[in-house]
Amino acid sequence: MLRRIFSCLSAFAVASTLMLGAGINVNAAEKIISGDVNCDGTFDVSDVVLFQKWLMAVPDTELAEPKAADICEDGVLDVFDLCSMKRVLTEKPDEKSYFTPPIQELSPTLPSVGNDRILVFAISFPDYEFTQDDVSEQLQKMCFASADSTDPSYPFESISAYYERASYGRLHLTGDIYTYTAERPLAWYKRENARPLAVEVLTAFEKQVDYQIYNADNNKKLDSIIIVLPSEVIDIDKNNDGRPDWWYFTVKPNRMTEFDGLRLGSYTIVPYDSTDRAGFISKTTHELGHALGLPDYYKYIVNEAFDSQGLEDPAGYELMDDGMGDMSSFSKLMLGWLAEEDIQVYTGGTQTFSLTSMQYSPSCIIIPRKKESGYLSEYFMIEYITDEANNTSMGGRGIRIFHIEAEVTENDTGMEFMYNNNGQKYDKSNEKQRVIRLVNESGYFYPGKRGLQYKDLIDGSISGFHWYDDDGGLTVDTGLQIKIGELSAGDGFDFSAVDSSSSLDITNDPNYIKGSSYTITISET
Repeated sequence: MLRRIFSCLSAFAVASTLMLGAGINVNAAEKIISGDVNCDGTFDVSDVVLFQKWLMAVPDTELAEPKAADICEDGVLDVFDLCSMKRVLTEKPDEKSYFTPPIQELSPTLPSVGNDRILVFAISFPDYEFTQDDVSEQLQKMCFASADSTDPSYPFESISAYYERASYGRLHLTGDIYTYTAERPLAWYKRENARPLAVEVLTAFEKQVDYQIYNADNNKKLDSIIIVLPSEVIDIDKNNDGRPDWWYFTVKPNRMTEFDGLRLGSYTIVPYDSTDRAGFISKTTHELGHALGLPDYYKYIVNEAFDSQGLEDPAGYELMDDGMGDMSSFSKLMLGWLAEEDIQVYTGGTQTFSLTSMQYSPSCIIIPRKKESGYLSEYFMIEYITDEANNTSMGGRGIRIFHIEAEVTENDTGMEFMYNNNGQKYDKSNEKQRVIRLVNESGYFYPGKRGLQYKDLIDGSISGFHWYDDDGGLTVDTGLQIKIGELSAGDGFDFSAVDSSSSLDITNDPNYIKGSSYTITISET
């Protein structure tokens, strides 16, 4: 069965092919203002209201200039154009100085900045079928629904909403949902990391779907697809090793048939979990992080049944490690979501910086090992995180320090992080170089509790605050110390409303935390 569901407003007619013919008055000599569908010379909220009514087929609703509504420039007027109109209207012009995302050095399949459109296939099999009648509508919501902080699954109310917040509005995900029944039983597709399944479904839809619109960077590749399997497959363990035969994974094939003139960049396999909506979304969001170019941050333990954390909790929660929490400053830096103004660089001597929460606004500090060595090298990153936005369900807040070793190297299929878990030089003991690790390996935030190891002064006495030596050991003294100052309230906090007789810690007040900042002083010892 082949069926298409649009990504938004699926309860009513949501699309119309843009035809320039009888009944439409277009003056080619006049400049068309993008979004100005009522033709009053400006693009404002009245145009959004009019276009939305037109999409809903409200009687007697007409667009004075239909071409102005084609924001996506694909010849179709649909909810993607409506979403883009709202975004353009509500967002302020971004005047920051952004640079090319460093992750591009690794040739990711899914662009990390801009508008990406993703294909999602819900696939039944002769022996395993989707039993949910509304699976397409549910997948539409889980993948592409708008942000909703009241949703019980928040911050994993949808994949696109998570990435919208994580990227500070730099990455916008939309997509389309299709259903399909495979030709063979499920087990037949297990070989080659389910490559035959990806080939079959893309072949089946080649004449019906314009794959070109899923190639955001015009690089002759279909950026990425998501293949969703029926929820029953989660329980399959035919070799009785205690691990599901089918789990969440992403593949970047080095050989692939062309479809509509495009090769497939990557495909993600995800079992549908109707009992754990937030879990399904978080795991799928993690897998799309691989399509964006990021590696796993957790450790691959030899001879153990399951993987282990690479960044210890509670300070270590990160999407590419635990599948939970917000993305770290390192991930956001790699993906091009931080501007030059957001990155403060220590250059020597004594310097004082101010850090606001990464969940409030982008802000981090970098201590490079070598000046002018770039972001694909060894350095420390300092960030302040709070239990807001994508960290809402995690709890905990404070300063965390990452030791980064982001050097890249070439392998048989292209470039990779040299010390990623599958890298050529990665030490399986997990004791030597890693792409990312916490300086405080026990996973507590700085400054932590007074009198304990994790206090407000970090120097050579702290395990992990060292550069790697030639053998990968953490032995080289940085010659630096980091002093964490007091936590200052955000600009909007009303101190006059504080009860001076209360014994409650004022810094636990959410209004105090919102927009708060730490002062960080770095100096030579």
